[in-house]
Amino acid sequence: MDTLARSSSCCHVRLRITSLRPTEFVDITDRLSAWVRASGVDTGHLNVQSLHTTAAVVVNEHEPLLLADFESLLERTA
Repeated sequence: MDTLARSSSCCHVRLRITSLRPTEFVDITDRLSAWVRASGVDTGHLNVQSLHTTAAVVVNEHEPLLLADFESLLERTA
């Protein structure tokens, strides 16, 4: 049977982010891409999770007007 990977591997990296405002969107795409390139893994899954209850991980385009809409919605509902 052929497989995509010769062996299985798992890595753990902690990414610390300090926010400057109560509601802030931080694009971590470049940091994650650099980490994946440095890992040497070319096929697999990247799991990103938040360890803080007031933070969230959102997958979306970094579109300024969309982020402004998100921020407005969060400010109204919080």
